[in-house]
Amino acid sequence: MKKILIGTTNPSKIKKYQDYLSDFDIEWYTLKDLGIETIPEETGLTPKENAEIKARYYGQFFDSVICNDSGLYFLDFPLDAPIQPGLYIRRVEGKELSDEEMIAYYSQLAHQHGGKILASYIQGVAVYEQGELSSFVEYDEFNRYYAFYLNDHIVDTYTPGWPLDALYSSTGFFDEEETNLKKQDYDQRFRGFLIDSLKLK
Repeated sequence: MKKILIGTTNPSKIKKYQDYLSDFDIEWYTLKDLGIETIPEETGLTPKENAEIKARYYGQFFDSVICNDSGLYFLDFPLDAPIQPGLYIRRVEGKELSDEEMIAYYSQLAHQHGGKILASYIQGVAVYEQGELSSFVEYDEFNRYYAFYLNDHIVDTYTPGWPLDALYSSTGFFDEEETNLKKQDYDQRFRGFLIDSLKLK
């Protein structure tokens, strides 16, 4: 049985990887399971770099580690605009926001910009496997298939750890069939990355 540490305490992120690799015989561990309370200093400039920093760090404790990091970007603003959350989705003016505080902050931000803001996440994932580091990220046009609006009011329920889902609405930029094909292609490539980098076959 393969033993894998997921370098997070976010329950939604944990389930994500379990779902991708559900057909493999894996025993999953979290930071809490191992009593790991220390965290690395995330000095990277991109989600990919921060994921790699975390994977290397938690590789001290476990042979097989998956870590990810994400940035939230508003597509109608320059990447270096002060409004961009970037890597600091939960951190505003030095404060770490709770789920409820995030909903309040981003709904107010959307209200200030006409009631909604076009946004997209960029995800970086890194795998540490017995001393080897691998990483995966998608940039540019692909992320427009995952673009969404953040609204200035609650439109749905959310899963703990993903509070902005409460403000989320889809864009409809692309037709449903095209979007589904792009997402299926991504899922296959990402699953392939996990299988290869974790040496599951």
